[in-house]
Amino acid sequence: MPRPQSFLYDIGAYEFSGSVADITAPIISAISFNTPGQTAVTITWTTDEPATSQINYGTTTAYNSTTTHNATLVTSHSVTITGLIANTLYNFRVRSSDGSANTSVSSNQTFNSFSGVFNGGGGGGSGSSKSRTPKIVSPIFLSTTTSSLPQVITPVLFSPARIHNALTSQLFLGFKGVEVERLQKMLASDPTIYPEAKITGFYGVLTKKAVERFQLKYSIVSGGTPEVTGFGQVGPKTLVKLNQIYGGVITNPSLTYTAPRSPEEQALIDHLVAMVAKLKEELTALQIKNNN
Repeated sequence: MPRPQSFLYDIGAYEFSGSVADITAPIISAISFNTPGQTAVTITWTTDEPATSQINYGTTTAYNSTTTHNATLVTSHSVTITGLIANTLYNFRVRSSDGSANTSVSSNQTFNSFSGVFNGGGGGGSGSSKSRTPKIVSPIFLSTTTSSLPQVITPVLFSPARIHNALTSQLFLGFKGVEVERLQKMLASDPTIYPEAKITGFYGVLTKKAVERFQLKYSIVSGGTPEVTGFGQVGPKTLVKLNQIYGGVITNPSLTYTAPRSPEEQALIDHLVAMVAKLKEELTALQIKNNN
């Protein structure tokens, strides 16, 4: 058989030319996501070569939903998932394909959508807001005065802006950012809870263990998993307790009217303010009576 002509390489019996086909899939790394909202979350990741972006997600590893395929070839990927159910554990995996259609799929990842409630309760599901008992989200501090007259207890309401370093988001394993750094500083102030005292801004295994010790110490959660009982993650009840214990320094302790968060809270605040005004009137009348 004659040799084919115009080939560039000699590999044994025949010359050969042409480029080697790309059969290597992209390498996916650095998967992360922002603090999940009630109905949306943004997930990011990187690849070692330009590739497409897509996410499979759902409440189980069957991944019953998929985001729109973004065919733009990039190395830094960002996809926002919308239409989530609040206070729900989601499973997801990211997918990227290079220009030669080699596809990589990540291992299973998880996140919890935000419940929308910071105060009260443990890790259970949220019900209708109409059936809730209204609660004051802002802390109430009681101050006392001493005199020859009966002791009067006056509620003093502080604006959230006056509480320094307070946490505002629920946090989970894999989170990173300023909120996590603030959490680590809180926990590190107690060596029995966070003896490693590493302030990295990343919610890793050490931070998770420290949160578990905090939950045990203050009888919030006694065990289980983050997905089922909230053990090891900063859920609504843990968030409230962290701010109560480590919530920062109160400045300018004068009577302050706190901006309402709902009509129900406004009504309760108005009721408390009216009670204080009435007590002041009664106190003034009692002082006048004693002076006479």
